[in-house]
Amino acid sequence: MESRVSIVTLGVRDLDRAIRFYEAMGLARNQAITDNVAFFQMGGVILALWPRTELARDAGLTDDGVGFPGVALAYNTRSEEEVDEVLAAAGKAGGKVVQSAHKAFFGGRQGYFADTEGNLWEVAHNASFPIAEDGSIRLPRFDHKQYSNSYISGILHSVRTIALVGASPNDVRPSFFVLKYLLAKGYDVYPVNPGHDGKELIGRKVYARLADIPAPLDMVEIFRASEAAPGIVDEALALKPRPKVIWMQLGVTHDEAAAKAEAAGLKVVMNRCPKIEYGRLSGEISWSGVNSRVISSRKPILRPGVQHFGMRAG
Repeated sequence: MESRVSIVTLGVRDLDRAIRFYEAMGLARNQAITDNVAFFQMGGVILALWPRTELARDAGLTDDGVGFPGVALAYNTRSEEEVDEVLAAAGKAGGKVVQSAHKAFFGGRQGYFADTEGNLWEVAHNASFPIAEDGSIRLPRFDHKQYSNSYISGILHSVRTIALVGASPNDVRPSFFVLKYLLAKGYDVYPVNPGHDGKELIGRKVYARLADIPAPLDMVEIFRASEAAPGIVDEALALKPRPKVIWMQLGVTHDEAAAKAEAAGLKVVMNRCPKIEYGRLSGEISWSGVNSRVISSRKPILRPGVQHFGMRAG
């Protein structure tokens, strides 16, 4: 057994509340794996939040307030065979094998032991969590080829102030009518275009740089060529407080810039239009005969104005 800890798993009674707490503490939740669990990269170690009952069940225990401590340390191995070896060594050293090695639900191999004080350890081999030569472990990257409806709607519900970088005064340019649409939906949008600094665009003052905007930003939308994304991300990360989201418009992608933003705790969307996504998730886009890819029996949320739908969360 190498001298390292791979994952610290906290059994929590209210997962959503625990996630909000750690995000408020500045930790960034990994978006690649979010099904009833939350992972946070903390240097070369991972913090996991998992419902107590699920963690106890995974270890073959019962959350009865007596035999289950509510916390598990994890030692991830470099091979499946090593799982059995570490469990055997723990038993020989005076610990107790709580759960023998077996095929895990995530496709690898796992087992549990308790030390002489009853502290719980998971021993696991998970190929999705690569281990570096120095023993550090990394969470898988978020797949930006597709986004769940809940991920997109969660962003569009949570943000209020948006900087639209690349806003154009030309009323036939996509950035113009995206700006107009977002304003109509109640977002506080700040156009950014150094060539029109100080002028007005749809009643909004245009700014030359993100740093010139006099309000904290929730989201930065990039309406520029892909090669401009790294510099804009750097500008966004220099803001205090930082925005929560980097959104790259249709046709705009930059994997390195996205990775840098995610490493700093920001959510990222690439190659999507917030106007189209809002219209799709609210049902408005169906009026044009476009498939929204959303099937729901719930009535649309009506907003003030003519033919305006709101968007539900989740």
